[in-house]
Formats: sequence, C-alpha cells, structure tokens
Amino acid sequence: MFKNERVQILIIAVFAAVVLFAKLGAGGMASLDDCYYAEQAKEILQTGEWFTMHYQGKAMHENDPVGIWSMAVMFKTFGISEFSARFPSALFGVLTIILVYFLGRLLYDHWIGIFSSVILLTTQIFTKYARHAMLDVTLTFFVILSLFFFVKAVKEEEKEGENKTGVFFLLFGVSAGIAILTKSLLGVFPVLTAALYTLFNKGFSKRFSFNLTFASVIALVIPSLWYFYSYKTSGVIFFKEHFGYIIFKRALEEGAGKQDFWSYTSYIPALFKFYEPWIFLALAGFVLMLIKWVKERDKGSILLVIHVTLTLIILSAANARKIWYIMPVFPAFAVMGSLFTNKYILKSEKARFVTLVSVFGAGTVLALIILFSPVRLDWNRNADIKAIAPYIKEVVPEGQRVQTYQTEEYFAVQLPLIFYSDRSAAYPVTKKEEMLKILEGKDQVFCLTYTTPYKELGNRQVIASFGDLIFFTNQPLKGKTLPLYENTTPYEIRR
Repeated sequence: MFKNERVQILIIAVFAAVVLFAKLGAGGMASLDDCYYAEQAKEILQTGEWFTMHYQGKAMHENDPVGIWSMAVMFKTFGISEFSARFPSALFGVLTIILVYFLGRLLYDHWIGIFSSVILLTTQIFTKYARHAMLDVTLTFFVILSLFFFVKAVKEEEKEGENKTGVFFLLFGVSAGIAILTKSLLGVFPVLTAALYTLFNKGFSKRFSFNLTFASVIALVIPSLWYFYSYKTSGVIFFKEHFGYIIFKRALEEGAGKQDFWSYTSYIPALFKFYEPWIFLALAGFVLMLIKWVKERDKGSILLVIHVTLTLIILSAANARKIWYIMPVFPAFAVMGSLFTNKYILKSEKARFVTLVSVFGAGTVLALIILFSPVRLDWNRNADIKAIAPYIKEVVPEGQRVQTYQTEEYFAVQLPLIFYSDRSAAYPVTKKEEMLKILEGKDQVFCLTYTTPYKELGNRQVIASFGDLIFFTNQPLKGKTLPLYENTTPYEIRR
C-alpha cells in the first residue's frame, strides 16, 4: 500500500493537517501581526466594507486584502475566534506542502517531490507561521502556485508550441496577481523569476513572447483593479500609505542609520538559526543545482536558483529584514534538499522507501501525541488580556481608552486589547506621580497595570485580574450589580 504514490502524498497531507490544524484555536493571539490583521478582518464585518480595510474604525491602506479577506470569510462563517483567524494560514500551509510535491515531481520525479513535501512539513519556521494569523504562508502558496503553472506552461510550450500553452500562462498570471494582492510587491517575485528564467533560456526573439507578456500583464492588472478602487475612494492617501509608508519608509528608511555591510547579510545567520537541520541539505542542493545549471542547462535548477537568489538578494537590500519575509524560499529549499538527498544519500529505491516508511512511523507517533496528549502547540500569548477583555468591553464606554500604567511596549498591549475587547489603550504612563494625578481627577478612569505598580497606587477598586495583570478603576462602578463587581478584593479569573 505504501508503495502507491497517491497513498504516499495522501499520508503526508494527513500529517500536515494534523500538525497545522490540531489545537489551532488554543491559546491567545500574538500581539503584533496576528492581532493587527485579525482586527482588520473583524472590522470588515463591523463596517460591511470589503474593499477598504479599517482599523479602529478608520480606513487603513497598509495591507493588501486577500489574506485579510480569507480571515473575514472565516469570521463570517464560523464566528470570530483564534481558530478562524489562523485557519487560512493553516489551510494554505497544508496546500503548499502538497503543492511542493507536485512541483518537485514536475521538475524531476516522484521521489524528489515526496521528500520535498517531507522536508517542508518538518521545516519548523514554516509550520510555526502556518499556525499564525499572518499573511506570509498564504503569500507563499500563491508564489509557488504561480511558479508551478509557469513550469507547466514552459513544458507544454516545448512540446506543443507557443500558441497552445496560453491556459497555463494565464493561470501563472492569475496566481501571481493574487500573490501581489496578498502582500504587495513581495508577490511580484514570480514574474521577475519567470522573466529572468526566459532571458537565460531563450534566444532574443523569444525572450518577450506573447504568452509571457500577456501573463505578466494579467499579474499586474488584477491588483491594479483594487489599487484603482482604493484611489477612487480614498485619493492619493492610499498610495502614500500603501507604497510610500509600507514599501519605502518601513522597508528602506527605518533603521537606515544603523545599517552597515554585515547587517545586509543578516538572513544568512538567520537561516542557520531557524532552518536547522535542513539548511545544510538546502545549501548542498543549491550548489548541486548551480552545477546542473552550468553543465546540463537543467531548467528546473535554473528556475529555483533564480527564485531563491532573487528573493534573498532583493529582500536583503531592504532595511527591514524579518525571517518570515523570505517564507517563499523555503519550498524551493525543500526541493533543493530533496534533490541532493535523492542523488547522494538515498540512492536506491529501497533506501528511499524504507526512509519514507520510517518517516510515516515517526509521523504517526507524533500525530498521536499531538492529538491525544495535553501537549501544547502554542505559547498561550496574551492570556491575561484575553481573560480580562470581556470585563473591559462591558464597563468601559465606547470611545474611552483604557489607561495603562507601567505596562510593556504600547502595541504589545494595544493590539490584543482592541481585538479582544473592542476598546483601545492609552499610551502607558510610567511615573507614579503622573498616574496618581490621573486617578485623583473627577473623571472615571479604567486602568491596566501589574501587581507591583498597582500596590503603589493605594486602594483602588479592582474589577478583574488574571495572573499579574490587574484591571481597576478610580471610582465606584455605577449601576453594576453583577457579583463580579461586588468584591473589594481582586477577582481572580480562573485560568
């Protein structure tokens, strides 16, 4: 049974689903990107506006809509929850693990495809972000899908001629266009990769074929429709925020004074840190593909080498360098590592099959542990804010900010607070004297702080607490008769 190719990829798909979906709704959302994107998706339902993202009720033009739309669809279908927010990333993670099999098989053979899937499934940095409410794994799926269709188009073009391959070039263009609509210019890389691939492989007259030009136009037209709508509804502010701030200011200007030559090589140590143990196979596979490119003009090798090199060089040139920005290179690394493994380590059919069966055995044990043991797959981030949020939403009037005192970095509190409670945080006060002045004013103030700084402020009415976080007010609650608010001592929410 295990020798059947369809059974093999089906088993890997099942393992991928377990790893990425099991306990997906457990634990609070990460403060920064997760809560930020999920809040925009939530506000799609609150405002009814699907084409202009909103944050705290204000139009927000920073992010492209595809990933946020997918979260909003889940919220509308299954309700607002951590599971719904993370579901699109997990789904596209599973689909990418399956897709990299078909890419590896298309470029080389079944065994390279199957071990490409195994490597990607066991790539910790990939599975980690596939369980986050972020955009990068969704982007990765559409980038790899567009490269897959490009390879199909090129192979069909070689067999049947240019005029009969338009459908795959069309699919390539559509996939690349959706990639751009997922994370802006990071989605353009498939088009650049295809263009460079064509330049390296064809004569001058074929370098700008009708099919590739048509596909590139489609890839640009699809996001341009949303750009045009955003400009018509919001004016030039859309371009200032979407391109001016996100692309140029954040990517190229922020931290510019702190950059030196070595800082631009930061992806190298990051890969050795976060891509163990596969980094060594990936490097060996990259060198092998370079050799196959030079000696054999192997087209699969040319494509993947261009994709990886182009992505790493361009993103290394930016001042903002995060490991998740280069997520689309990990499927390519998986194919590279698989190519080297099949050529030099698992040379025989028997060795490959025995290794695969061993992987299936280990995967079964891991799946059972994940599904039937109390082991956690999350960090339970912001459990305190999540627990207190319902009380904040009930007692804090709409539009009034929650004052924070000696809390952590502002956005680490603000982003989960607005997602879980629909209330915003004021910038934290750090000085005791300033906080006491606020508390002794005539207006009722609702505050968040931790146990130690709370004790410095005297006897204040605690509304709720969780762990070290305390939610309190400076005046008695009016018109509140719930038992929760009758106590004068901290009400401890059960963990």
